[in-house]
Amino acid sequence: MSRERREFAAPDVPYRSRAATGAKVAVALLSATVLAVAGYGWANYGDLQWALSTSAATDGATADGATDILLVGLDSRTDAQGRPLPEDVLRKLKAGQNPASLTDTLILVHVPENGRRATAFSIPRDTFTTIPGHGQHKINSAYGRGKAAAAAHLDGLDAQERERRSADAGRSLVTETVQRLTGTQIDHYAEVNLLGFARLTDAVGGVPVCLKRPVHDSYSGAEFAAGHQRISGADALAFVRQRHGLPRGDLDRMVRQQAFLAGLVDTATSGGVLSQPARLSELVDSARQSIVLDRNWDVLTFAQRMQGIAGGDVEFATIPIRDANYDTPDGEAVRVDPAEVSRIVQGAADGRPVPRQAGETGGQSTGSDPATGDGEAESTGTASSPRSTRDDESTGSSSSAEETTGSTRSSRSSESATTTRSSTTRSGTSESSTTWTSESSTSRSTSRTTTSEPPVEQPIAPDPITADGVNCIN
Repeated sequence: MSRERREFAAPDVPYRSRAATGAKVAVALLSATVLAVAGYGWANYGDLQWALSTSAATDGATADGATDILLVGLDSRTDAQGRPLPEDVLRKLKAGQNPASLTDTLILVHVPENGRRATAFSIPRDTFTTIPGHGQHKINSAYGRGKAAAAAHLDGLDAQERERRSADAGRSLVTETVQRLTGTQIDHYAEVNLLGFARLTDAVGGVPVCLKRPVHDSYSGAEFAAGHQRISGADALAFVRQRHGLPRGDLDRMVRQQAFLAGLVDTATSGGVLSQPARLSELVDSARQSIVLDRNWDVLTFAQRMQGIAGGDVEFATIPIRDANYDTPDGEAVRVDPAEVSRIVQGAADGRPVPRQAGETGGQSTGSDPATGDGEAESTGTASSPRSTRDDESTGSSSSAEETTGSTRSSRSSESATTTRSSTTRSGTSESSTTWTSESSTSRSTSRTTTSEPPVEQPIAPDPITADGVNCIN
């Protein structure tokens, strides 16, 4: 049975001509934010780059050739320029007037130097970790804590400038926090706010999803029937924000976010959206209002370099979790082992597969018992990477605690992160005992189930993939 997630009030913190399709697809795979930039095209790129809001959150690319990007979905009531969103917009988004700046979504994307395959690690918003200068707290509060600390020293500035500068401090702190947790030097930063996400989904004409059961959540405003449907705007925002009423709370929400992003990318790139002037215009307009990129990021050059990523070859993963119901002074949180997180993330950066457990339900057998998860394991060793920046930290977690694991391909290791591979079809997500995984391609979908002890919760078996390539999820 699922445990009821307790919520505590947060501390006092304020929360061109058309380009080659391959490059646009590659950038789109990273996030809806960069999708809007790439879709604008080569000829008009300079105008858009000038119009976009920028941040000093990072120092720019490192010299090793790979690119690591932090994608942030911000629960902010301001636009990219720091202006408050109008009340009618807030009502439409069902966002309320809460002034907190909390990061609802954190995704670390690694793109290797050859630009052929990307790995995107989701970081649970309730991850309990060290926030530099603030002690241990949920990672979703890092942005707001940095912002509040800076705002306290910015008296005398007008409200918009104070908002802009303090927000930049929040971006720097969340970037530093993720770097410390993952051991990864972040090269670039991309942020989209509530309004931006809703408008981006409107611009592509909505995204297909499928739910196993109807949902009603007054917190996020999620009101959906069971079955297949196409959602956009405020409904799409509610879909990816809902965690109350889901079996595993925030962990289930990450499953939705990963599946939704895969569907968004497929809709945008396979439906001719990027070749429709009206849709592109809407994408560009939403980008100007809602997207913040670090000022050192030349997205055009990045898109050109990434033309090697073909057919949506990006793997979504979730950092390994020790305890999804960890009691802390900030309320129930997610406990992780930073050394373990760093090892897995750095392993992916060094070209090693994300570790997986054996076992599957459906698809081909991996030669292990899906009932027990037994199978030959392969040690990944300890990553040694020049990009590592993390100082060792303690989370106070027990060394005997078991981690949650997931699998999309063959047996690799008894230690694992959840993984989802996105390709040219719309991608759904299937479930395992403690995490979910899926792999989709143009011809088939394979889901695998792992076991770990103790499980967070017994899952409901995923529905078979449907003709349109969309799996039904919680």
